[in-house]
Amino acid sequence: MTPHLTAFVGIEIAAGRCTLPKPADGHYVVKVDIATLIGADGMIRQTVPHAIACPTVEQYAAGLVTGFARGNLSVRSGASDTWYRATITFDWRG
Repeated sequence: MTPHLTAFVGIEIAAGRCTLPKPADGHYVVKVDIATLIGADGMIRQTVPHAIACPTVEQYAAGLVTGFARGNLSVRSGASDTWYRATITFDWRG
């Protein structure tokens, strides 16, 4: 993730909207797993973030997955709707 994309997560933590403890060395790593349902036509049907005690970051990560995947998925012939897992990792010094 770029510093620009990670900055939102840092702001949410600094504002106290997330319950993530500050690491002793000041180096944050926040991972969000997102279940993503891809339709047979290659369109994203649903994204479901795994709860990390920070709803705004969970939804932000789900939105990033949707944006990154849009127009970047190839469809296999005969495929049906399928669930995939994506992981977004935000990594920065606080």
